[in-house]
Amino acid sequence: MSELKEPVSLAHYIWTRIHQLGVRSVHGVPGDYNLNLLDNISSTGLRWVGSCNELNGGYATDGYGRVKGIGVLVTTGGVGELSAINAHAGAYSEQVSLVHIVGSPPLSIRANKRFCMHHSLGNHEYDTFKNMFKTISVAHVTLADVSSAPAQIDCALRQSWVASRPVYIDVPSDMGKRDIEGAGLATPLELSYPVNPPEGQQEILAKLQERLHVAKRPCILIDLCATRQRITKEVHQLIAKSRLPTFVTPLAQGFVDESLPNFGGLYAGYGSAPGVRDFVESSDLILHLGPLDTDVTTYLGSANLNKSSVVRFLTDQVEMDDTQYQLLHMRPLLLAAIVDLDFSKVSVESFNPPSPNGFLSTTGGSSLISQDWLWPYISSWLEPEDIILTDTGTASFGIFNTRLPPRSLLINISLWASIGYSLPSAQGAALAAQDDGSNRRTILFQGDGSFQLTCQEISTMIKHRLRVIMFIICNNGYTIERVVHETNEDYNDVSNWNYKEILRVFDSKSLCSRSYQVRTQDELTNLLADKEFSSYKGLVELHIPELDVPAPLRRLAELITAR
Repeated sequence: MSELKEPVSLAHYIWTRIHQLGVRSVHGVPGDYNLNLLDNISSTGLRWVGSCNELNGGYATDGYGRVKGIGVLVTTGGVGELSAINAHAGAYSEQVSLVHIVGSPPLSIRANKRFCMHHSLGNHEYDTFKNMFKTISVAHVTLADVSSAPAQIDCALRQSWVASRPVYIDVPSDMGKRDIEGAGLATPLELSYPVNPPEGQQEILAKLQERLHVAKRPCILIDLCATRQRITKEVHQLIAKSRLPTFVTPLAQGFVDESLPNFGGLYAGYGSAPGVRDFVESSDLILHLGPLDTDVTTYLGSANLNKSSVVRFLTDQVEMDDTQYQLLHMRPLLLAAIVDLDFSKVSVESFNPPSPNGFLSTTGGSSLISQDWLWPYISSWLEPEDIILTDTGTASFGIFNTRLPPRSLLINISLWASIGYSLPSAQGAALAAQDDGSNRRTILFQGDGSFQLTCQEISTMIKHRLRVIMFIICNNGYTIERVVHETNEDYNDVSNWNYKEILRVFDSKSLCSRSYQVRTQDELTNLLADKEFSSYKGLVELHIPELDVPAPLRRLAELITAR
């Protein structure tokens, strides 16, 4: 190798590049194979945030990435990385930029087969675990050569950012302190998106203009993939310029400002609010941005969109009139559409979304809290810029009936649907807000069963003084399973914890020990009206009858039992 112009350690190079991406905190669990990497974190302006376990660390990194744009997780080889593989796969499924850095056995010992290294299968094979991540990563590299390491690192980070997917970077433990060329650090990473072929882009825009001019009831439908393309500003410009009624699927809820005059609500086939389904399914032109048809977004295929009316804008192609137009990327196409399309003569039929209050079954008093009352009611308590998390279960369906405030962010994992995700993710999201110097609230709604899986990360929230308000829905176990499977077997039961005392266990210095227990609508109403509660952090036991579920979940259960 030729003489290095600006030698830096490989670890320094990685952390500097990650800092340049806007990351300020790194999650993970230390292990002997990654210690040489961790030694260099603080010197590059990054903060180490140790997680209680690797799975929680992966979930927290996912939540951090959804706020900051990208997150970083560090694990040790074998036992550590496999503990995190569920979260890694979830980030791939949900299209989240996550950089998973794995410290692995040293190259010098891998070649020496006199003995097997710990955290291995005892067969001298050290790529087995790494290969498990290949199909759930958009880049998958081992930094074994000092001459190629800078390019490998840069390429992997760029791919994670542009594709909004996880990457896997294997760093043998004897490589972290090796010197590599650092001159490239003076040049920012190239993070631009592909440019569309001019002819193909103009052809699509011309066809769109024709369709818009003849349509009688056009609308916009936003789906998951659009929310991951870093085009929030551009989508809102299109919504404002077009004036078209705009709807979101469950996987895109919270992406569109719901205070906009042409916001129409949430569309999910049979799971849609009253009036929404009829409007969307009778539209003769639907601009479907970022479609991802799933069992949840379509309510088991009950979404009945007229195929000839739908123009599907995928990440890198457009589908219109039974034709696929390849190599047309959503981001540059949307930018061109905002400038070039003329909406002045487009027919716009207004649609007023149903008010959340229309779902209220009762209006306060000593009545027990019900799901149909809860979710519309909290609409008035939520504040602009809140970060809201709902775990897989009744909360992920109940939130359908909540009107979200401007500039808020809704985080869930409805496609991957791994229970327990949201509490560590809330820790990561709150940490990202803190890193941004923001005073945003992070608000968590999670069932008792999910809470019991990952609650250790409350200790991380407390350690870093994060502003999180947690609502634990106490309904004696896995209510969603009871409803969709129509059984009362005890495998859906969970142990009855004293949740409001949990904070005292994790908070030995009483930095955050405010906890509450509510059972009636009046009790919750009074608590939410307490400004001290709403501006602080703490935990609320929210007691709801065991088989009480929100209307959107009841509708899904009807479809499941009818199959």
